[in-house]
Amino acid sequence: MPAVLKPQQLEPGMTLADAVWRGAMMLLPGGRTLTDADISVLRRRFPEQRIRIADPALDSIVDFEDDSMDSKTVAGAMAKTAEVMDMIMDDTRRQRTRANNSNFSDIERAVSNVIAYLLANPVGQILPKVPFMPETYLSDHMSNVFYLSMQLGTKLQWYVMAERGRQTNCRELSPMLARSLLPLGLGALYMDMGMMELSEYEDREGPLTDSDWERVHEHPNEAVKVLPKSMPAAARMIVRTHHETCDRSGYPMRPEPEKMHVFTRIIRIADVFDAATTPRPYRPAKSAIRVLWEMTHGPQRLQFDPTLVAAFNELVMPFPVGTRIELDDQQTAVVVGHSKDPFRPKVVIAIDERGRVKPAEAIGDAIELDEDCGRRMARVDGEDVSYLYKQVPAESPAACDTPAAK
Repeated sequence: MPAVLKPQQLEPGMTLADAVWRGAMMLLPGGRTLTDADISVLRRRFPEQRIRIADPALDSIVDFEDDSMDSKTVAGAMAKTAEVMDMIMDDTRRQRTRANNSNFSDIERAVSNVIAYLLANPVGQILPKVPFMPETYLSDHMSNVFYLSMQLGTKLQWYVMAERGRQTNCRELSPMLARSLLPLGLGALYMDMGMMELSEYEDREGPLTDSDWERVHEHPNEAVKVLPKSMPAAARMIVRTHHETCDRSGYPMRPEPEKMHVFTRIIRIADVFDAATTPRPYRPAKSAIRVLWEMTHGPQRLQFDPTLVAAFNELVMPFPVGTRIELDDQQTAVVVGHSKDPFRPKVVIAIDERGRVKPAEAIGDAIELDEDCGRRMARVDGEDVSYLYKQVPAESPAACDTPAAK
C-alpha cells in the first residue's frame, strides 16, 4: 500500500504508485520515479492534492486494508465532467452572441451519460480535490461541485428516492422519476451562472462592501433568469436554492428545513467543500481534513444533512489508507484501515521519533486513534490537527436529520 503525501512532502527518487491526471490528461504515469522538475509541477498545480507514493519499506511489514481507488474509473468520470463543463461554457458564449440559441438538449444528454457512467462504475473513494483544466475559477468550481454532487447522489440513490418520495406533492412518485439524478446534475452545472456578471469579485483581495454582498446574495435568483427555457422545473428550483442551509443561515429564501430539497442538500455539501479547499486571493485553502471535520463535528455541522455528510466522508475520506500522522509523543502512525468514525482511523505506530521505520517485531498490532488509545494526533501533512479534539457545545440535532435517515 502506498504512502499518501502532499506535494510539499515529496522528494526526488520517490516512485508514483498511481498516475496523476488533470481532467482527461495524464500528466505523470504510475510507476514514474519523481524528478525535481516533476515535484515542482505537482507543488505548483496540485498544492493540496494527496499523491500516492510507493512505500516498499512499509509494504513488506505492515498489513493494509485496501481502500485504493480505481484511478482509470475516476479519471474517466473526471474527463466526462470536463467535457460537459466545456459544453456549458460554449453554450453560455453562444447565448451571449445569439439569443435563444442554446444547445441545451445536447448538454442534457451529456449529463445523462455522466450519470449512467457513474452508476455503472461506482468507486469507493474519490479525489478530495478534482484537478480540472478550467478557464476560470468559476468554471473550475462548478465542475467540481457537479462531479462531487453526482458521486454523492449515485452513492446514496436509496436516500434520494426516499426523500423525493417524502417531499413530493404527488400521491405516488414513480420510481423512475424518484431515481432520476438529472435535475441534480443540471442544477449543479448551472448553479453559479448568476456569478458570471460578478467576476470582478473573484480576484479581489480586500473585503466586499455591503452593496457587493447584496449582489452576491442575489446571484441564485439572477442565475434562474438566464437558464435555458427548457430547463426542468426541479433543476431551476435547485439553482435558486443552492445556498440554503439546514439551520436557515443561508440565502435567499431560508425555507423550513424539512422542505429543503434533497438535491439542494447534496449540492450545499459539495459547494462548501470545494470552495473551502480552494485557495483564493483573500484567504488560503483549508485542508480536506479541516473542512470535513467542520461539516461533521464542528460549529458548521447544523448547516448540513448528517446522512449525506457521513456518506461524503466515505467518498473523500479524511484519512486515506497510507496517510502518515504525527502523534503527540513524536512518533508517526500510518493509517492501515478505518473504523466507524472516519476521524478515528486504524493505525500502526510504524515510525520512531527519529523518522526511521521500526523493525517489524516492534510495530505491534493496529489500534484505533480514539480517546482510549492514550495517544493523540498532532500533525498531518504539516498541519496542526489538535482541533479534532475540540469539544463543540452540544446542540439539537441538525434540522435536516430526516425520517428517511432513521
